[in-house]
Amino acid sequence: MKTFVLKYGILFLLMTMLIAMALFMNSLELRSKQPAVLIQTGNDFRIYLDPSVPVYRQEQDYITIVQTIQGDFTFVIEQVVQEPGHKVLYVKYPDGVPALKKRLKGNTMISGFVFSDKKKLLERVFPLLRNP
Repeated sequence: MKTFVLKYGILFLLMTMLIAMALFMNSLELRSKQPAVLIQTGNDFRIYLDPSVPVYRQEQDYITIVQTIQGDFTFVIEQVVQEPGHKVLYVKYPDGVPALKKRLKGNTMISGFVFSDKKKLLERVFPLLRNP
């Protein structure tokens, strides 16, 4: 009996641990973030993003800029324009321009990050397992 447990028990334990790690890695999702710059010109607001990183947002979607010096800001996208050097999102603040200007405290440009996509931890560790 002891030889059976020693011979197959350790293999069973290792296989169980491997399956548990795979399930754990498949259930966790990591979000990618990219730098974003919010610029105010008069009563218009634009978010400038790097054009090489995909952002899966369309008009009338919400986008949140996080980790700015004034906190997080959520906007409604009015228009998406592709420029040679940037992807530009024309946005409006849901609470109105005066409320946003008050939150910006006189700044006309702030930097932060936007989350661009989600990937499972398993895809990050083993990139060949990615779905096409």
